Amino acid sequence: IDGLTGRELYRHHIPVQAMWLATGLARLGLKRGDVMGLFGMNSLDWIEGCMGGQALNLIVSPINYA
Repeated sequence: IDGLTGRELYRHHIPVQAMWLATGLARLGLKRGDVMGLFGMNSLDWIEGCMGGQALNLIVSPINYA
């Protein structure tokens, strides 16, 4: 549960959403071994972004502005 928005994310949704994002990132030209900077607040969206990058075997570099 996201404390700011109240949005809920269930375990069985994570792989599906990660693959959707990985597909989009691949269409943008990212490929295995590329570095993806992930900038944002600690949130469910951030988790989905991280998992999507990992699903494509990207190197995820977390950037937290807090």
